[in-house]
Amino acid sequence: MAKAYLLREGLSKAIASAENTHDRMQEKSLADIILMCEYDTANHIQACKTGFEAWKTLKDLYNSDGFTSKYLLLQKFYQTSQADFETVKAYVSKLKFILDNLAAQDLKMPEMANIA
Repeated sequence: MAKAYLLREGLSKAIASAENTHDRMQEKSLADIILMCEYDTANHIQACKTGFEAWKTLKDLYNSDGFTSKYLLLQKFYQTSQADFETVKAYVSKLKFILDNLAAQDLKMPEMANIA
């Protein structure tokens, strides 16, 4: 979603390469990336000076094949609480979404964790 937003705003060149854009475009893309991030995620890019640097940092960190991505999905699964949702249906839907993402990365959850 973030990449699509940057593309719509004409900032896709800023995340493609650090050399092919002017400073203002890098600043604007950096600001947009930071604003799209949750607080914990933004902490990983607070020292970045350009949109390209922030994008690369987040891409390396959250690469779907990487350990961090799998760890964060597992963490999200175990920290998801029914109290955070207005309905049981929304809670179960979120858990299924996380489990589907884990399965897509060939991570198997114990049978008791699976939701029918």
